[in-house]
Amino acid sequence: MKNRFTSRLGLVAMAFLLATAVTATADTDAMTKAKVVRIKGSARFTTGTGSWQPLKVGDVLNSGTVIQTAADSRVDLVLGDPKATVSNARIGLPFGSATPGGDGAGTGFSRVDQNFVRLMENTVLSVDKLSATDTGADVVTDTQLDLRAGRIFGTVKKLSAGSRYEVKIPNGVAGVRGTIYMLSSLGDCMVFEGSMAQALVTGSGDTVRRVINANQRYDPRTDLITDLNSQERAEGIANTGGSQQVKQGSNPWGPVPPNGKDNPYVSPTQGSQGPPPGKGPN
Repeated sequence: MKNRFTSRLGLVAMAFLLATAVTATADTDAMTKAKVVRIKGSARFTTGTGSWQPLKVGDVLNSGTVIQTAADSRVDLVLGDPKATVSNARIGLPFGSATPGGDGAGTGFSRVDQNFVRLMENTVLSVDKLSATDTGADVVTDTQLDLRAGRIFGTVKKLSAGSRYEVKIPNGVAGVRGTIYMLSSLGDCMVFEGSMAQALVTGSGDTVRRVINANQRYDPRTDLITDLNSQERAEGIANTGGSQQVKQGSNPWGPVPPNGKDNPYVSPTQGSQGPPPGKGPN
């Protein structure tokens, strides 16, 4: 009788562990998706097949998706939460307003509990990688975006140790952590909360590394880091930030730059000598 009870108890324990593992896998799988929660104007996407499709609110996107916004258009994405909706997308950025609003403690921004990205007009962004690994003690995430043209506004929630959030641009990469930021494909950036580490390759081939802290902006053309004034902070989202403009005409879509997979990788901390994502030190 005792052996039978012990056997049943063991089966129950195994079933519980299996259910826990399945739940953890489902949770981490969900964290590898991006959800479209708002669109203004026109936007389209491709998954690398060469065929473009209209982007719609509610679309759930996988790694490898390239998104493009037309002139006078914007797209809001929530990374790692396929169940996100406009109502629970915590960053309060209505399309009709140029300034962020929310419930942050005196910051003027909403509390950051989601990884949120807004693509501004004439922007091309590739979601290169969204991965999540449950280590048992924590969930380690790896987010890699490729901003090929235009400008994005983003929020990055607190990441676990070992997690990474990077945005590649044509001549470098930006690493962000616990940050509210704006970044253009030319390297211009504004940091409203937290900090951003940038590593850029100059025309002469040198690597320039800069750390931009809260309430600062960086202009790579002058290589100057300056404090945001009150107007820049209030109107930062509406500011073009040096992003490339596409002339409007019969074709609303601008050119789509190729991906930067053949460009030399630039680590925000180690410069051009740093290992590419997913690879160890040289």
